[in-house]
Amino acid sequence: MIDEIISYNKTFVDQKGYEKYIKYSSMPSFQKVLNEFEHKGKTFLQVKVFYGSSKLDVAEMAKLLDIVIMMAQKEGIELTYYG
Repeated sequence: MIDEIISYNKTFVDQKGYEKYIKYSSMPSFQKVLNEFEHKGKTFLQVKVFYGSSKLDVAEMAKLLDIVIMMAQKEGIELTYYG
């Protein structure tokens, strides 16, 4: 759902590096593993790498916030609106 709004690239990363990044990162930009392959005895993953929210334009940010609000409401999280 979010990958329909936020721009991303596809790239290849070493599986061990990916696992270490996910373990120590509180906000990983790698959202989804698309493919896996072996090369010279190493496992590589093709992943989607999302741009940070600071790179979004106004329309993209509005769509992102709408999705986050919808997801929160779906989980029963009470929201307070200011403004």
